[in-house]
Order: sequence, then structure tokens, then C-alpha cells
Amino acid sequence: TGIIMDLFFIAIIFKIQHWPGASFSLLISILLFSLIALIGTIKMRRGNNAPYYKATVPRATLYLIIAVGLFLSYGYVI
Repeated sequence: TGIIMDLFFIAIIFKIQHWPGASFSLLISILLFSLIALIGTIKMRRGNNAPYYKATVPRATLYLIIAVGLFLSYGYVI
């Protein structure tokens, strides 16, 4: 998840500065955060209440919401 968050933060910087590649990086981040949130949610619902999933799922969901918002804000960032 650390590499995905790094990609996400780089995509935010690219989006703020209107550099090419920002939308692609955000799209990859959205897909990977969705996958992490989905797998974590499934594992938690099946009874695996490990602290890793309790910390990762809310964080991935928050970053997913931010990434979708930035992806949909075509040209309106800051």
C-alpha cells in the first residue's frame, strides 16, 4: 500500500501543476485503492479482524474518495 500511496501523492502533485500523466496516475491509484479496499472488506466480513485490515480499509477508502474527486475535477484543481 505504500507504493500505491506514493503514486497517489505524485499524481496529486502532477494534477495541481497540470502536468501530463496526472489523470493516468490517478486512474491507476483509483483501481489499486479499490482493489485494496475490496479485499480488506471481504477479509473483515469473513471474520479476519486483524489490526492490519482495520487500519488499511478506512485509509484506502479515504484515499479512494480523494482520488476519484481529483480525477473527476478536470482542470478545476486549485
